[in-house]
Formats: sequence, structure tokens, C-alpha cells
Amino acid sequence: MRALIIQDDRAVKVEERPVPTLQSHDFLLRVTTLGLNPTDFKSVGANPIGARVGSDCVGIVEEVGSDVPSGKVAKGQRRALLTRPNQERGAFAEYIAVKWDEENWLVPDEVTDEQAATTPVPAYTAVLGLFGKTRLALPQPPRNGQGSSDKTIYVHAGSTSVGVYVIQLAKMAGLRVISSSSEHNWPLLRKLGADEVLDYRDSDLVEKVKKLANGGVDAVYDCFTEGGALQKSVETLKPDGRATCILPYDPASLGKRAEQTEATMVYSMTSQAASDEATDFRGLKLKADPSSFQLFSEWTERFHELGKAGKLQFVRTVDGGSLEDVQAGLEKLKAGKLSGEKLVYKV
Repeated sequence: MRALIIQDDRAVKVEERPVPTLQSHDFLLRVTTLGLNPTDFKSVGANPIGARVGSDCVGIVEEVGSDVPSGKVAKGQRRALLTRPNQERGAFAEYIAVKWDEENWLVPDEVTDEQAATTPVPAYTAVLGLFGKTRLALPQPPRNGQGSSDKTIYVHAGSTSVGVYVIQLAKMAGLRVISSSSEHNWPLLRKLGADEVLDYRDSDLVEKVKKLANGGVDAVYDCFTEGGALQKSVETLKPDGRATCILPYDPASLGKRAEQTEATMVYSMTSQAASDEATDFRGLKLKADPSSFQLFSEWTERFHELGKAGKLQFVRTVDGGSLEDVQAGLEKLKAGKLSGEKLVYKV
């Protein structure tokens, strides 16, 4: 099969690799569509030469292992999945074999491959940050109907792929949502459900958020984190508020707000990294959350339900081409040339 592999110069290139061997608890996915994330170019720079590439893909189940529980995964289903790339597997290949209960969801007929390819890393990151017990620990929305809450959340960089899902899930849970982005993305934020929108470049951003929240927000989800963004975002919190973000940070830079902040690094909280111990992720100690795998499992079903009911808005997609074109997409992502949209590729 064809698979993307990290080269000596830290570029990625298509090479031939054996089709994965199916273990008894696995299913084999024939990949049809890939979704590119910022984490992909970062992992290309950090992972060993020769490692596989890619976290998010959609495909058709071709084989099911003998020990997969009946009714859980079936041949011919379309599934979207999240994986942590390593020497043995990556999402950017013609085939991938994964354990049946790892982070994947059944894609309903109402959702296209391209739409589904925007979900795994961003949507699961949104879920863990919002509802994880060691993160914001907000009440989850009811399975049927609309949630109710008196809490306010500030979502920084709401037009990013993670932000798109954070805003929607927060609104489903009944929160009041204040969000920021470039002004040209304000219509998108409002469509997603944001109650108030602000320019992330506004020099008075912190004060404006606090004013809208009557002194401070209950929760912050910073979907950018870098360049001093997190340090400003946490200043919008109430004294007893909580914050999360999507990248490692220096706790010392947050002062007293460090105790109220915990990063949501989806790779460190998947079934591939299940642990009761704190995780060291690029120098940042992350609190363990043994309940995260159960949260993943529950939302595997809920994403299917939301997609089938037409209640989930997806990140706008841009056709990036084929496997051979992914390197150009990684360079575009690294240069920050995408805003409010995601590159997807056909295999």
C-alpha cells in the first residue's frame, strides 16, 4: 500500500509499505479521505525519521477481527478515526488497522467523507476540554434536547477547527458563549451559536470580555495558545474559573492563573495513552484523567447521532488533492495560510 513517511529532511513522501496485519481485536479501514491538522506538521518535526504520518481519516471497513464484539463494527461501514502516528501506523495511508474501541465513530449517510474528516482531532479535543473532569468539567448537554446553564465561556480563536466544535458543544450544553476571531470570520462564529463576537487583535480584548461577562467568565477555552494568547485569555476568568488550551505552555507565565489552567492534549488522553498517571507532554505535566476514555466512547455514539440529525456544523473544507499533495498542505498550515477551513485529501 501507499503511505506517507517522514524523510531525512523532515519532508513527507509517499512510499510503499505492507498492508497492516489484522489482530483479533482490530478492524481494517480502507482510507478514502484525510483531514489535515496543525498537529500533523508538528509531529512530522518531532517524530523519528521513517515514522508514519497523520491523525485523522475516514474510510470503509474491509475486515473485522474475530474478537471484535458483535454489533460494534461491521464490514462496509464508513468510519472516521483518530490515531497517534508512530513507526507502525498513521492515518495518511491507503489502509490502517486499529483496535475496535479506539477513537472512531460511525459516519451516517447524511455526512460526507470530507465533513467527517474534519472531526476526529478537533471534535474529540473539544469534548475533552469542555467536559473532562480534570479540564473545564462542564455539564454535558443532554442526549435529547437543549442544556441549561448560567455559566459563560470565552472561546479564543473560535474559527479554528477546534473552536468550531467547542462553540457548538458549549451552546448545546446551554452556556453563554463569547468568542473571538478575525472580523471576517464573525459570521461563522454567529452561525455556530456564539452570543458575542470580538476581534482577537483588539488591544482591549480582555476588558471587553470581562465587561460582557459582568466581571469575568466561568471558563476559558483557548484554541490558539501561542504568542501570548493564553496569558491574555486567562485574565478574563473569574477568581474561581477554569481554563484549558490546546498546546503546551509555561505555567510560570500564567502567574496565579496557572492553578486554574490545564492543557487539553488529545494524544495524551486517548486509549493509546490511557494512564492513571500524569503525562509529560513536551515538557508540560498533564493531569491524568482516567475517565477520558469513557468520555471518548460516549461521544463516539453522540457524534453519529448529531451527524445523522443534521445538528453538527462541520469545519469548511478545501480540496488539497491526493496523498502526494500533503507536503504542500503541511507547509501551508505551518505558514498560517488557512483561516476557518481545513484541508482534506482523497486517497
